[in-house]
Amino acid sequence: MVIDADRAKTGALPTVPVGKMVAHFGTYSVNDADHSLVFHIERNSSPEGEGVDRSAKLILTGDTLEIVQGPVPSPTGPFYAHTTWVKVH
Repeated sequence: MVIDADRAKTGALPTVPVGKMVAHFGTYSVNDADHSLVFHIERNSSPEGEGVDRSAKLILTGDTLEIVQGPVPSPTGPFYAHTTWVKVH
């Protein structure tokens, strides 16, 4: 699940997300040639995102892996989802 870091901490009902967010599950495949990942999405937090393939760029710098996915469609316009993983020593 990826949620907008600037979203309000209070607001709507628990069934209505506040701000931009995306959550999904399915399978994925890796393309070693262009360092990308393709998510084959079965279910999504938004029905329009179900049954689609969404690509993401993998950026590995030292002990940090960044996954940049997008553009992700949303009711307020597309956005890019960034996920950062850092190796713990």
